[in-house]
Amino acid sequence: MGRQAESAQVAQTAIAHGTATPILVHQYGRQLLRAKNVKEAMAVFEANAKRFGEQWPTHVGLARGSAATGEKAKALEHAKKARAQAPDALNQSGIDALIASLSR
Repeated sequence: MGRQAESAQVAQTAIAHGTATPILVHQYGRQLLRAKNVKEAMAVFEANAKRFGEQWPTHVGLARGSAATGEKAKALEHAKKARAQAPDALNQSGIDALIASLSR
């Protein structure tokens, strides 16, 4: 307990590690969102996008992070990009639901 700075440094090292994949980094960001650590999650999603560019699921993370920070228009923009990249029907339907919720 009380080792947030150390924990953040370890997380940054892990995100930058050669074995980290865009999906693993995205999953870590989702964990942070579930824990209500929105600022940290958005930083992870941004780092993922910076490192992996247009690879799946970087835009999903940016969409979810932007939605959590209240940036609905930005979230919708990223969700639409993610929809075009979705690798299968399951991910497409999940993103369709996200787009629908952002469009209200």
